[in-house]
Amino acid sequence: MSVLENLLVPSAYVGHMKDSEGEAQAMEILGGMGLAEKAGLHANQLSQVELRKLELARAMAARPRLLISTRRWPALPATKWTRSCRSCSS
Repeated sequence: MSVLENLLVPSAYVGHMKDSEGEAQAMEILGGMGLAEKAGLHANQLSQVELRKLELARAMAARPRLLISTRRWPALPATKWTRSCRSCSS
C-alpha cells in the first residue's frame, strides 16, 4: 500500500474524505508533513521518522477536533505542524 493510500483508505472508510476531494486533501496533509514527494512509495520504503510522520498524518486525516499524543514529534517543526493542523480542520 502506498503512502497516499495509507491516508485515503482509512479516511474513506469512516467517510471523512470524499472521492473527488480526498486525494487533494491527503496530498495537502502529506505536504504539511514533508511527505508529498513520497506519496507513491510503499510504506516499507520509508525511514522510521517518515513512518512516524505518516502515523500522525493518518490521525490528522480523520480531522479530529483534538489530537492528543504521548509521543514527542521532534522531527516535525512547529510551523509545519500548525499549518498541517489548520488544513485538516477546514
